[in-house]
Amino acid sequence: MTVSIVSRGQPIPALQGIATASRVAFVGTFAKILFPAMRLGYMVVPMALRENFSAALSATGQFAPLITQAALADFINEGHLSRHLRRMRRIYAERRRRFIEQFDLHLGKWLALQRVDSGIQLVGVFHAPRDDQKIAARAAKSNVNVSPLSMQYHSRKSPRGLLFGFAAADEKVTGLAMQRLARVLAEHEKA
Repeated sequence: MTVSIVSRGQPIPALQGIATASRVAFVGTFAKILFPAMRLGYMVVPMALRENFSAALSATGQFAPLITQAALADFINEGHLSRHLRRMRRIYAERRRRFIEQFDLHLGKWLALQRVDSGIQLVGVFHAPRDDQKIAARAAKSNVNVSPLSMQYHSRKSPRGLLFGFAAADEKVTGLAMQRLARVLAEHEKA
C-alpha cells in the first residue's frame, strides 16, 4: 500500500490570523525542532501585551544564557534553521508514510488510525472497547512507548485508543515496535 502525505491538504492557518481579537500569544520551544538540551523557548505576543509579558519574565529570574541565544540567532539569520526544517519535514513525511504502512500491516485489526498530514504524532482508536491504560502499560514492558488516549480527556466516556509518536524512529525501529505491540494486543485479546 502506498500513502502519499507530503503534498495533501492546506496548511493549518495560524490562530492569530483567524482570531477576532488581537490577544493571541504563541509559545514555542526549540526542544523538538532542534534538540532538548538547548532549553530555549520563545513567545510571540501582541505589542499591547509585550510589557506585561516582559515584566512577568523578569519576575521569574529565569533567563537563557546569552551565548546560547546569540548562537541560535546566528543559526537562524544564516538560514540554517530554514534548511533544517525543510530537511526534517521530508524525513518526518517519510517516517509518517512508513509508520502508516506498518500500522496497517500489524495493528489495523485492532485500531483505526486517524490520518493527518501534520504533527509528529498519530492517534489510533480501538475498534472494540479496550482498556487503553492497561495496554499502554503492557506495551511499555515490551519496550514500546505509547500513550493511552483516555489520559488526554477529563470525561469518563473518552475514546479509547493509543497516541503514537513516529518522528524519532526509523523504519526498522517502527516495524519492530509494531510487531511487539501486535503481540501485546493479541495477548490482551486472549485475556
